[in-house]
Formats: sequence, C-alpha cells, structure tokens
Amino acid sequence: MFFLFSIAAGQKVVHLALEVSETKKQAYAQGTLDNLQGIKDRYWKFCIESRIQPFPASHVHLAFFGQYLADAGLKPSTIKNYLSGVRTLHRMWNLPEPGFNAGLDLFLRGLDRRYATRPARAKPILPSLLLCMVKLLDLNNAFQATLHCLLIFAFFGLLRKSNLTPNTCKQFDPKKQLLRGDIFCFDNKILVSIKWSKTIQCAERDYFIPMHGIPSSRLCPVSSFLNMKRVNPQLLSSPAFCNLDGSPITYRQYNLAIKLLVQGCRLNPHGYSTHSLRRGGATWAAMCGVDTKLIKSLGDWKSDCFHDYIDFPVTARSRAFHLMAYPLTHR
Repeated sequence: MFFLFSIAAGQKVVHLALEVSETKKQAYAQGTLDNLQGIKDRYWKFCIESRIQPFPASHVHLAFFGQYLADAGLKPSTIKNYLSGVRTLHRMWNLPEPGFNAGLDLFLRGLDRRYATRPARAKPILPSLLLCMVKLLDLNNAFQATLHCLLIFAFFGLLRKSNLTPNTCKQFDPKKQLLRGDIFCFDNKILVSIKWSKTIQCAERDYFIPMHGIPSSRLCPVSSFLNMKRVNPQLLSSPAFCNLDGSPITYRQYNLAIKLLVQGCRLNPHGYSTHSLRRGGATWAAMCGVDTKLIKSLGDWKSDCFHDYIDFPVTARSRAFHLMAYPLTHR
C-alpha cells in the first residue's frame, strides 16, 4: 500500500514539475523569446571566439561583450538590450545574475558618449500628406479600399502595426491582430476593441478606441470602414484588413504601399513607414491641443516615451514664437 502511495505521490510531483516548467515558459511573449534566442546565439558566438565561459557571466564579461558589439557597429541602445537579455537568460535558467557594478555602469554611460548616434525615427505622416495619399487610391478596388481604411484607423487610433497586420499570412493571430468582428459601427460612430497589445499581454484590461464620422472628408473613419465592407465583404472572423480572398494584408504589403503612396505625392519615401502614421497621429493630436495624458492613453503607452513621438513641424514652432512675441508688441 505504501509502495502504491509512493508511486502516486511521485507521479504527482512529476506532473507538478512539468506544469511549473510550462507556466514559466508563459512568463515571456513569443516575440521576447525569439529576441532572447538571437541574443543567446550572439553571446555564445562571442564567448567561443573569446574563449570565455558563457555562464554564469561576470561584470567584466558583460563589458567585454558590450565592447564586442560596439566594435561590430551596434548602437548603444541595442547593446544595452543585448546585455539586459543576457541578464534575463540568467534568471530563466536560475543562475546567479550579475548585479549592479560601478565599472559596468561607467562602461554603459561611456557607450552613449563614445558611440553617440542620432536615433532613426520614422517621419510623421500628418493630415496634409495623408490626404494626398488617399486621393491616389481607387476606392472601388478591394485592396485599395481596405488600405484606405487601414491608413485612417492607424492614424486616428495611433495603432501599432502588430495590431493591424502580421509579418506573414501564416503568422496571423486572431488573438493579436484585429478581426472584422472587433470593429463596431453604429450611429455614425466606430468602436475598435483591442484584445492584445505591447502593454496588454495577458488580457488584464479592456482597451477600446472610439472614432466618429468626419463629414465630407476623405479621412472619415466611418465612411472608409463602410466602403471597405461594401467593396471587400468578409466574415466577422476574418482579418479586419484583408485581401479579397480573405488572406490578411501583411506588414510588407502595408509598408510598401505607404512608401509608394508617399512617392506618388512627390516626396522621398525614405524615412516613411507604418510607424509614420502612429507618430503622425500623436503629433496631430498635440497640435490640436489634445491633453498629453489623453494622447498617452489613446496610444496605449505605459511610459512617457510617447513624448518622443510628437514632432512639431517648423510652422507650428513658428506659431509658438508669435504667441510669445505678441504681448511684447510696441513695448
């Protein structure tokens, strides 16, 4: 009897151990795990070339690895991401993690000064350019009508590309990307339900984006959505932005279309990407006087990094000068 009890207890422990292992895997999103795999491969290569024991890493080894990456031309921000990834690998594998070290801290600060680079940011697409872009579209064509709606939703919703399009058709995830059924249209209003985002990984909160009709405007979210439904009818379970055959519009299609439309407006497409609509929407909201806290909420930002997305053009800065100078007139 005791023998049978011991077997049952042992099976229970094995089951718990397997479940704990599976639960630990869920601590990180798949994208994070993919990123960590790349960091591990790069770090392992460095250790082999330098004949350094990979794990557990010391502060000196982390600094060596950081300099190795800097010599390879990586930016300071990317290097810091790699070093943070090595620390995360220690936690995942239950190894002693390199803690704070003054020497490593000095090295990281020195990286910023020695290898200072201007951050590459997408140029914002503001309404004037967006209007020019949508005027080039044939709204009776299924793909172009869908693209029209996609551009407008991305701009007014400040939406990340990961909510709109997958990298490939096979990577489409109905839990992450929008479905037709996630968009509700009623009384000249639209409500977009976001199930997942960079800051909503475990369905911990509801996130809705409201939009309204804009009378007689080519940038009206309501009319663009209704026209997309007319020209490209799909099931509620279909991707929100898809081709006529039901396959999702991919990130590559989306990004290439933006560059071609910008080029069609006689501008250099370099620097414009899907991110340009999120930056443009945030900038336009600020130019229209929307409270910064509301912009942060609308764009679903957790930190205050959203300030970096707001890029006032020279004309807006010139208006600021006039507002400051006006009270000084005739003084």
